[in-house]
Amino acid sequence: MTASNQRPGARPRALLAANALTALAVLPWLTALVVAGAVVAPVVFGTLSPPSRAGEVMQPIFLRLDRLYLVLALLLLAGQGLAVYAASLRPRLVPGLLSLSLVALAAWGALVVHPEMAALTAAGFTRGEGPAWARFDALHHLAAGLGKAQVAAGLALLTHQLWAAWPRRS
Repeated sequence: MTASNQRPGARPRALLAANALTALAVLPWLTALVVAGAVVAPVVFGTLSPPSRAGEVMQPIFLRLDRLYLVLALLLLAGQGLAVYAASLRPRLVPGLLSLSLVALAAWGALVVHPEMAALTAAGFTRGEGPAWARFDALHHLAAGLGKAQVAAGLALLTHQLWAAWPRRS
């Protein structure tokens, strides 16, 4: 927002800092999701055989990235909290909901889905056979969906932030 289109009582420097924190959280988050899911994983799974060997390489990468996403989620929440302060304690519905969605999706993956996948892998299963494989496969599809949903929510949030900050003509 520019000075000409801000609400009374708004704090422009705090809003600028809030938008910067949001961008500093979301940009590396989305970059890591896309690079790991669309670049690294296909190369690893296309190079290593059998797929279980590729999974042994990728699983620690995804678990470490989960920790990064959780740290970035805290930074995002700090940015959104600062944005509420900057707007004179008026909640900002769209960025707030997008931010909470992004955090919830990442937390679900990091705290529920990926640990269960790791436990199933540690217990051992035969690819394509039995209930353990079926559960792992379902979790894998869920994890991929969570990643795509995070990318969509993150892009929507950044787009909204840019739109809201764009100068308007009077």
